[in-house]
Amino acid sequence: MAALALTEQSMREAPGLQLATFSFRLQPTQIKARASSWTECKMTMMKQPPRRYWLFAFAVVLAAQILWLPLSMCIYPNQDPPLLTGFRGNTISGIIVGFMFLLLALFLSAGIEAIQRETNDLIRRRAEEEEDAKKIRQFKNFLLGESYHNVRFPKLTTPQFRLGLEYTIEPVRGPDRKPRQLATEMEVFEIVKVRSIAHREVLSPEERREYEAAPIHTGEYYFCRFYNRAWHMGRTNMLKNWHEFYLSGKVGPVQSGFSANHFLGTDTPPPKSKQLGRLVVKDDGMLLEGFGGGNLVEIFKTDTGEVLLQINNSPPKKLYIEEDPYGQVKGPVIENCEGYFPGPARERLIHLVMDEMTKLGEGVPKQISCEDA
Repeated sequence: MAALALTEQSMREAPGLQLATFSFRLQPTQIKARASSWTECKMTMMKQPPRRYWLFAFAVVLAAQILWLPLSMCIYPNQDPPLLTGFRGNTISGIIVGFMFLLLALFLSAGIEAIQRETNDLIRRRAEEEEDAKKIRQFKNFLLGESYHNVRFPKLTTPQFRLGLEYTIEPVRGPDRKPRQLATEMEVFEIVKVRSIAHREVLSPEERREYEAAPIHTGEYYFCRFYNRAWHMGRTNMLKNWHEFYLSGKVGPVQSGFSANHFLGTDTPPPKSKQLGRLVVKDDGMLLEGFGGGNLVEIFKTDTGEVLLQINNSPPKKLYIEEDPYGQVKGPVIENCEGYFPGPARERLIHLVMDEMTKLGEGVPKQISCEDA
């Protein structure tokens, strides 16, 4: 008895349900299209005559054109010359032929318009079917492979949310990782869980209060079904108090990350080192002045006298003055600096660091070139 307890209100809230009950496997997405096509067909028949009317009129005028001379001789047998001959007959014949061409043109134009209407209707239905298939495929992909998604209810509007309230839902899967669903002889219901209000952490107290009177309950499970060209969800499978929704978007939660250097602990200077200075350098190797973004370059000196540079939490890189085995100076070098400050920017960075070391009164150790050695 509970299965038959469909009230008139539930029929109104779930358009297409009554039609689907009597048409068995008729898809709900086709009900609206067929109803609209039948309405358009009736309106077209009321607006203009069908093609057969123009064809019948054309046949009547053609018969009159063929039989007008014998008929005139029968009607007026003593008329000499006949009534419909000469200039008078040519005029009447021309008028009849003009009507024939007019009716023929109307007949052909009616056929072309009918073909255009059928073509446009077919294109429209094909586009709607492709759009519906896309909506179904996107939701199925969410059920199969995603952990959550935001959905919007376009008919649950408030003064603050004119586009509709938005919630975060998550799929319900079984032990085999397949989506849970209720399958009957007539239809299949997908199952989702309403996790929470979407973006709750950024909503104001006034905006949160507007969710309190909404018919959607967070932390509870809902059946989902696609009909009338949209997804709907409800708490029971009787299609009563169901609400239309669509996948609105997906924003990941705020997360803090770290680098692999930090994970391995290689982004810290040696324990017995002293920081000498800090520079904020732009990508072109120039010192940042004022506001803007840049690269943090820190200068350290170890207890053994080595000078180290750390660029944006990178492992410390040795700075030294390179010279050949004969004591000839080649210039300052930063080890393992590939990928940082390429080209002329590297020279500007080295110049800034050397100037900073001079201001601090610190020296840079020398090292013999490995290639020369």
